[in-house]
Amino acid sequence: MQTTRIFSAAFFMAVATPFVADAKMAIELSQAPIDSVTVYPQGARIERRLALAMSVGSDTLELSGLTAALDPGSIRVATTNGGLRIASVESRLAYSTLAPRAEVRRLEAEIEALQDERTMLEDRLRVADRQLDLVGALIDAAASSEDAETTAPRSADHWRQMLTLIGEGSEAAYARQREARKALRGLIRRLETTQQELAALQTPGRETYSLVLALEASEAGSAEINLSYQVQAAQWRPLYDARLDTSEGKLALTQLAEVTQNSGEDWSQVALTLSTTRPRQMGALPNLGPWFLDLYDPRRRASMAQDKLAEAPAAESESLRKNELADAAGAGWEAQIVASEFAAEWRVPGRATLPADGAAHKLRLEERGFEVALSAKIMPKVSPVAYLVGELDYDGDAPLLPGEVSIYRDGAFVGRQSFGLLRPSETREIAFGLDDRIAVEYRLVTGEVASAGIIANDRKESRLYAIKVQNHHARPIAISVLDQLPVSRHEEIEVALLDESTTPSEFDVEERKGVLAWRWNAEPGEVKDLRFGYSIRFPENMAVVGL
Repeated sequence: MQTTRIFSAAFFMAVATPFVADAKMAIELSQAPIDSVTVYPQGARIERRLALAMSVGSDTLELSGLTAALDPGSIRVATTNGGLRIASVESRLAYSTLAPRAEVRRLEAEIEALQDERTMLEDRLRVADRQLDLVGALIDAAASSEDAETTAPRSADHWRQMLTLIGEGSEAAYARQREARKALRGLIRRLETTQQELAALQTPGRETYSLVLALEASEAGSAEINLSYQVQAAQWRPLYDARLDTSEGKLALTQLAEVTQNSGEDWSQVALTLSTTRPRQMGALPNLGPWFLDLYDPRRRASMAQDKLAEAPAAESESLRKNELADAAGAGWEAQIVASEFAAEWRVPGRATLPADGAAHKLRLEERGFEVALSAKIMPKVSPVAYLVGELDYDGDAPLLPGEVSIYRDGAFVGRQSFGLLRPSETREIAFGLDDRIAVEYRLVTGEVASAGIIANDRKESRLYAIKVQNHHARPIAISVLDQLPVSRHEEIEVALLDESTTPSEFDVEERKGVLAWRWNAEPGEVKDLRFGYSIRFPENMAVVGL
């Protein structure tokens, strides 16, 4: 059977444009836009699509110019047409010394246009300078003519007209100068950036990947080849804005994404998706072996060392084999398998452009509103102030990843704090700064040191604190005061809560040993007096750490 060349080809842009090939089709990927990108917390999946017009037969398609930063084990090639079979795919690392000619010509034309625009702006500046020189000459001429003895004095109307002419002329010339200088600064930055791009493109010794595809077509028609691969030099991290309206008790939580990429390929007008999937962390299941305990025996130590030396070559070989298997398993990860039950995705509306410059680009993902329960928390041992706290019951479908949250209260920026992982149905407290409408006093009432005991002397230290809290809000508010009762780690150190203490509402708050809480709903103007004290008893000759 006669074998014929099969294709005309082009990458999808706005419209697929035919590409007439020689006997061996060669396409420069860097000249074609990337169609879509999925960015992970570490890494990204790049997707390209190639439109084909087929005739029956077989041939070879070479796709060159792929970034050297890709993971070759992640390359996937597929077709949507059952009549086209991809017989084989081979990847090659090439050392390129030639820049893509079309891209070089585009950058050179852009630099020439920018240089012409720069000349025009510089001409505008020179014209404005000449106009100001002319205004200055008019002023000098008017002054010299007035000083001359043969010249009759000018009228007031004449001088008013002259001042108006000079003022309007000067103002217009200065305005043109400012506009030209501002435009010139922006143009110079664009020109320098474009020149740097051209210099980087023309730098010899650029490594790229090429794909060689053996294709077989059993029928004529159109087809599409989908190419995807992963790169590690890209990432996104979540950011949040938390805006509290204290009058309504409502919280607007905005989720943002900060995306950076330095993959060696610019992403221009791509469909951008952000995923919580972590492909590199989805490798083989770890294996736990037995954990042995034994008594130390120096006689066995030497023989065990000899045994380990004898086993080293075999162990090293087995280790290498296991590493190879692990690498193979990791190379075959398919990040496009994302189940909504285990991961979340955000598709950025429209098309996004992110250059491969490592710069951070902030994108808005979504905003949700929540009812929050407001309360005040006080930790007088740390500082005698109250913090306004909002309790959020998260009812979202996907977890909120750890990130940094910017806090706003009634439109005012309060500060930033870390935001831990928040899963659906979990509760999270967010602090919204100091609550100045709650007054706190914290003072030591007594602090005593005494000796006790008949046979062996013991040392006993006791402290009693007074805590006063007053609510100056015009409405009730829930208040929590937290403090620490020392926790003994030694049987001879005895700690007790003094009888004079106000009984705490909760002991060991959130399973934190020794943390006590007093809680109540404070009415407007209500004053609450608390007492908190403890005693510590230990042998006189013992040095206690932590006092």
